[in-house]
Amino acid sequence: VNPFSNWSWASLLSFISRCPLLSSFYYYRLLMSIFFDTIYKDLIMEKRHRIFVAINLPGDVKKELFSCSEKWPELPAKWTAKDNLHITLEFLGNLTEEEMGEVCLAVKAVAEKHNSFSLNLNQILYGPPKKIPPEMIWAEGEKSKELSALRQDLENALTEKVRFVP
Repeated sequence: VNPFSNWSWASLLSFISRCPLLSSFYYYRLLMSIFFDTIYKDLIMEKRHRIFVAINLPGDVKKELFSCSEKWPELPAKWTAKDNLHITLEFLGNLTEEEMGEVCLAVKAVAEKHNSFSLNLNQILYGPPKKIPPEMIWAEGEKSKELSALRQDLENALTEKVRFVP
C-alpha cells in the first residue's frame, strides 16, 4: 500500500525535498513506486471490474428469500443483503470499461428478443456439498425453457462481443 497515493505531485516533492534522509536512490524508488501505483495502473493498465449478468428479482420474492436468513440464523454462511438477491445468468469475470459497454449492448439486444416469463423457485439448498463446512445458500426451481433459451442467446452474444468462455 502506498501511503502517498492520495498526495499531489507538488506536495510529494515538497515533502521529499524537506527530508534529508532520502538519498537520490530512495527518492528515485519512491517516485517510481508512486508513478506505478497512481499513473501506470490508472492510465496504462486498464481498470477492470468484476462483472456478472443477472435477473433482478421482484421485491416480494426477495422478501420471501431473505426471510430464510431469519429462519436459519445459525447457519455458518454469509447472507446476501435483500436488495442484492438475484438470479445469476453468466459470470463474466474481470472486464475493462470498454468490454462492459459491449456487454451492455449485447445484453440489451438479447433482452429485446425475449418476452417476460415466470420462474417457480421451489427449494432452498445449502452447500456446496464437498465444502466443509458449506457456506452458500441458494434457491433452485423448476426447469424453464424460457430461461434456458435466454441463457443460450446471452452466451452466444457474449462469446462474440467479449473474451467470454462459458
